[in-house]
Amino acid sequence: GRRPTRLGADGVGPSAAKAIAAAARDRQRRGWSLRVRATAVEVYAEKCFDLLCDNQEPLVLHDDGLVDGASVHTIGGDDELADLVRRAANARRTATTALNDRSSRSHALVRVELDGDDGQNRLTGSLTLVDLAGSERADRAGTAQPGACDARLREACAINRSLLCLCDVLRALARRGAAPD
Repeated sequence: GRRPTRLGADGVGPSAAKAIAAAARDRQRRGWSLRVRATAVEVYAEKCFDLLCDNQEPLVLHDDGLVDGASVHTIGGDDELADLVRRAANARRTATTALNDRSSRSHALVRVELDGDDGQNRLTGSLTLVDLAGSERADRAGTAQPGACDARLREACAINRSLLCLCDVLRALARRGAAPD
């Protein structure tokens, strides 16, 4: 069976969307003017793509983490953010492997930005939800078997390379944080 993902139906994405909608409703009842915007992208085969538009041209990813060209969606109603998260989860690239009938072949990021004011105070914040593709042992997933799809093996290699890079970044950050002043 399919295991739940961070953005999927039983994941943290829908829960976060509901919590953000409830907090926004509460602030608006107290006289706040709020704007909630969201983007959703996936990293697939070491390129970045918009999960919420039909254009499948790679986006420009900068070293500071900003993504040029991703569609920005203004969230109005209570369910709009949850719907956006659901659409993003459903738009991800998946494939069948020996271990999973709907294996994620990409990493997905949903970024929610909120800003508002009540005439006296200003509020800004952001939340980035990340759902990483799982590391994949090609021998167990069947992607290294004779006759297996070459594309699945290339995807597995790209996924594992990107996860290794992320581990290197986290180790470097941990070392930097543990260094004496």
